[in-house]
Amino acid sequence: MAIHSKNQLYVACLGSVWIFDTKTEKQSGKISMPVEKVTNCAFVEGDGTLCIATQKGFS
Repeated sequence: MAIHSKNQLYVACLGSVWIFDTKTEKQSGKISMPVEKVTNCAFVEGDGTLCIATQKGFS
């Protein structure tokens, strides 16, 4: 999981990264990935790039 500075929670799960609004606690988006196992996600400090780890490597 990773929290964006805009109060969004990013959760790596089930072949995608699910995005939730931390204020409303509702899903606000989803990033689909071309692999089944998305294992982790994190933001690069400074530029805010989202890094996603999968069973095949990093995206």
